[in-house]
Amino acid sequence: MADIANLPDKQYAFQINPLFQLPVGDNAPNEINMLVETPMGSINKYEFHTNTGLIKLDRVLFEKLPYPIEYGAIPQTWDEDQDLLDVMCMVTYPTFPGCLISVRPIGVMMFNDGGEKDDKILAVPVDDIRYKHIKSIEDITEHQKDEIAWFFERYKDLQFKYKGQTDQKVVVEGWHGINEANVIINDAIALFKKTFPNVGSE
Repeated sequence: MADIANLPDKQYAFQINPLFQLPVGDNAPNEINMLVETPMGSINKYEFHTNTGLIKLDRVLFEKLPYPIEYGAIPQTWDEDQDLLDVMCMVTYPTFPGCLISVRPIGVMMFNDGGEKDDKILAVPVDDIRYKHIKSIEDITEHQKDEIAWFFERYKDLQFKYKGQTDQKVVVEGWHGINEANVIINDAIALFKKTFPNVGSE
């Protein structure tokens, strides 16, 4: 792939990086910004390159199993896996990589990825009236949660098989409501400020 990991520091001065320059949200953690990486319906796994803010194709899923939900990151957050905090958003129609959505967190999916904690905030779009009534995780159906969990528990099965990593597994450990989601978001905001103390100081 293109060598973006070793770009000179001066490159960053001329590149707007939304991961670092966009705020978490005007009313965090109640409403937050989401930067879409992988749209619903895609089997291409896109990711923001943290240092540059560029969107790269991380991989094409080994399974022809499309994402059931918009998947992305919350700017100016930092999680225990040394990456931005993951967020999933239920949508009426897919958006595109790099799209900025104002979302309302309603819960969190507790996720273990090969022994690494990688929890994912569940949210709904603020600007879609179809989700206006959804205020908490109790407002969505068990089937909707099962669809999301089923995907994440299987989307690496063939990857593990063909890479000889059959000892690895991913596990959805359960769902928690908005209070736990807010704690995780606030902790990720605090860790970001600690890890990148100079961001936003100018």
